[in-house]
Amino acid sequence: RYTGWWLAPDPAWRERHRSYARHRGIAVGGELGVDMRATARPWGARDLDPPDPRNDPGQAILRARQWLRAGWQLHGRVRTEVLEFAALGAGEDDLTRDRIGGMNPYVSPLAGAPWASWLSARYAAVQWSWHIKVFGDLELGPLANGAVLADPDRVGAFEDVGALYGVGGLVDWRRGPWQVDLRGGWSPGVSDRADRPAYSVWLGVGWGQDYGG
Repeated sequence: RYTGWWLAPDPAWRERHRSYARHRGIAVGGELGVDMRATARPWGARDLDPPDPRNDPGQAILRARQWLRAGWQLHGRVRTEVLEFAALGAGEDDLTRDRIGGMNPYVSPLAGAPWASWLSARYAAVQWSWHIKVFGDLELGPLANGAVLADPDRVGAFEDVGALYGVGGLVDWRRGPWQVDLRGGWSPGVSDRADRPAYSVWLGVGWGQDYGG
């Protein structure tokens, strides 16, 4: 694993109740890994006819992961950020595949998609957001994101590639020990697949007892 870190300090790196850092600078990372299992067998909904093929892992699971976080302060009140994630894996199952979809900080984000709508071993995803300081320590702004997935249905058809995208907005409010994050959006691509409007909203409220001012 390698991490190159050239991001400016931010309270979110040391205060656990702040889910999103305000990026100024750049950080990149990469990881190569292998999981060796003593036994490997298909699992999941195997009693279907035909059986569910999505979880048939190899005994050796190979993984490569890469990520980027970057932000630029364009003006005293305007900042922009780019987040990017990519993965290339072989022999994976749903225990090791990456989670894509939703607006929380624990996935590759996709506005409009429910949390972890997709689990993928081979994908690339990016988010671009703008953060405008309105007053005090309140930031508002739009965001857009997209993802390209190989084998989106997890049936071993890696020649099948799906493209998804979403648009939305964010609120990031810091006041003393308090933190409020609100993010939401809509995904035209997910709406087409589900044949109904696809919206998602994520709200986080935090308070830090060890806040130092």
